[in-house]
Amino acid sequence: MTTYTDRGEKHDHGKFICFDHITFWVGNAKQAASYYCNKLGFEPLAYQGLETGCRDVVSHVVKQGKIIYVFASALNPGNKEMGEHLVKHGDGARDIAFTVENCDYLVQKARERGAIIVKEPYVLEDKYGRVKLAVLQTYGDTTHTFVERTAYNGLFLPGFHPPLHRDPLLAKLPNGLLNFIDHVVGNQPDDEMVPVVEWYQKNLLFHRFWSVDDKQLQTDFSALRSIVVANYEETVKMPINEPAIGKRKSQIQEYVEYYGGPGVQHIAMNTSDIITAIRNLKERGMEFMCVPDTYYQLLRKNLQHSQVRITEDLDILEELKILVDFDDKGYLLQIFTKPVQDRPTVFLEVIQRHNHQGFGAGNFKALFEAIEADQNARGNLTILTANDTVEDSQLLMVRPMTEAGTGRGDGRAWLSAKFPQLASQRQSYSSEDNEYLSDSDSSDSFSSEESKDSSDYDSSSDQETEEEPDGDADEDNRDVECVVLSSDEEEMDLEPGPRPQPLSLQAQSWSWTYWTGQSSF
Repeated sequence: MTTYTDRGEKHDHGKFICFDHITFWVGNAKQAASYYCNKLGFEPLAYQGLETGCRDVVSHVVKQGKIIYVFASALNPGNKEMGEHLVKHGDGARDIAFTVENCDYLVQKARERGAIIVKEPYVLEDKYGRVKLAVLQTYGDTTHTFVERTAYNGLFLPGFHPPLHRDPLLAKLPNGLLNFIDHVVGNQPDDEMVPVVEWYQKNLLFHRFWSVDDKQLQTDFSALRSIVVANYEETVKMPINEPAIGKRKSQIQEYVEYYGGPGVQHIAMNTSDIITAIRNLKERGMEFMCVPDTYYQLLRKNLQHSQVRITEDLDILEELKILVDFDDKGYLLQIFTKPVQDRPTVFLEVIQRHNHQGFGAGNFKALFEAIEADQNARGNLTILTANDTVEDSQLLMVRPMTEAGTGRGDGRAWLSAKFPQLASQRQSYSSEDNEYLSDSDSSDSFSSEESKDSSDYDSSSDQETEEEPDGDADEDNRDVECVVLSSDEEEMDLEPGPRPQPLSLQAQSWSWTYWTGQSSF
């Protein structure tokens, strides 16, 4: 975990003040807004639709504290942009808006640095004043709206009217006690985190605030890397995540697959009283992820050796399943909802800080395990292999049989470069010396006799299937061999030879098998 002190370059004019609002594109804006009001304690703030003269898009705006969410839906069947967005992503956060000073200057500088300007600065005006806005493209289909509202006193934005209806039930429900947006997390596909971080640094003059790598954020199954970027004043924080290689599909990869690409994974909302807030939200029917009781046993043990003192009652935190992360200077409390739509994509976080500006790295393992339990219930906690996935097993080895463009090469060296975590933790195979190489600490390692027997068996298929690669073949297309291990030790006899897809493993008792064929990583 790394914390950065260099805030980088400061804008000569203008600045990013805070999160202004977040716009969700959803299938039914009225129902989505009602869900956030009923379950999370938001109140209707403003409305724009047919009754206000807007013929294309309906928007329901809700607010709690300084948090503003806009839920927008198409009114007409011909709205291609919103329709395609919904088909691809489902309900999701389309736009993250920032309150800014000097919108024109910030847009000009972003344009000079290469940012895509979706909408040049424009002005909305009504009897309450005027607001200047501009829209920039960021990762995936997500956008950023700059909102300069120095001369506006209306409810939300010009063109919006008071809500048409206020549900009398809301006044009878306990307060959500959510104050402001703490941070907004964006998930990226593999190897796209750093380019996105560099986009914020280059175009918005954000700086690296905090980072952590997959050596620190992993379970037995999945891992991630994360870099947090922030504005100069550090009032806007944006963690950017990407999946790291693991034995099974990580929740980051699951998000990317179900969302159809990069997008907003979760929004963290700050509270000054998380215990009361979570009690109230659970009373309203909000669902939260649960961590195992062993988490709190370990927490109590670790706190005995720490200088920090948690003022909240640990028994109550355990009862509510609130997580604790701490260092010598302070601590934070946090809890995560389950996904707020059917696709396992967007979820929410409630966070309370006590002199701690981290992002819960100490809780990632517990959070991962809670998410993985839900992934498993959805049937998505699957083993990653060369071509596809193999369920209900453990990936032991991935071996390239040819080096790209040469037909020869050391499989372990290629594996180490491509999948460092697997190479360090699992067995691999060297075509140079024709024997298995394994981590001496790996509990899954074969005995030397078993390894030699297995490699003798495998080498016969190498000669049958290995061919000189086509000169035009993609550099990452090559023959590979995968070995899969289960808890049983009974060998499953399989015929060697090319298999274009991974074998479906249905046997109840087996220990290993393999297949060869062209695969693309």
